[in-house]
Amino acid sequence: GILQQENNYMNGIPEGEDLSYSRNGQLLTRFVWEKGEIVHSVYWYDTSYIERKMSALFRDFTKSTENIPPARIQIQSEGWFDKETKNRHSFVYYRSGVLQRHYFSFSSDSIKHSCEFFESGILQSDVNYFKKGDITEEKHWDEKGNMIADKKWVNGKYLENSLEKK
Repeated sequence: GILQQENNYMNGIPEGEDLSYSRNGQLLTRFVWEKGEIVHSVYWYDTSYIERKMSALFRDFTKSTENIPPARIQIQSEGWFDKETKNRHSFVYYRSGVLQRHYFSFSSDSIKHSCEFFESGILQSDVNYFKKGDITEEKHWDEKGNMIADKKWVNGKYLENSLEKK
């Protein structure tokens, strides 16, 4: 009897919030629909799942007061889509809560920008793609913040790693 899914429809087309829940009633996903298209999405996960699973395995069932620790729920990812401009924007997080990646896509993928981070929060990569000219630029860093690659492609052809010239 636990609610698993809530959806809203208008004339058979998804509209408004679409929510899904875990067996314990925790909200797992939330989608916002506008005229059949998702414009906002959020995913959550239980960062204490393994710890709680181990606690349940080694639980002393002879003690009725012993409880399994409660879930620690945190956001896993969140994304937005602007139907008018066709821009996309999303964030993904490590289980520790630190930003892992953010992504932007502008006007039907004509420009894409993505950054990834080490769990320490230090920038790991910065990638840009420009549809006009079919240009991709990539920069990578090590965990100490030192740039280890600065690459460029045009029309799918690898041109250079500017760090190799030094």
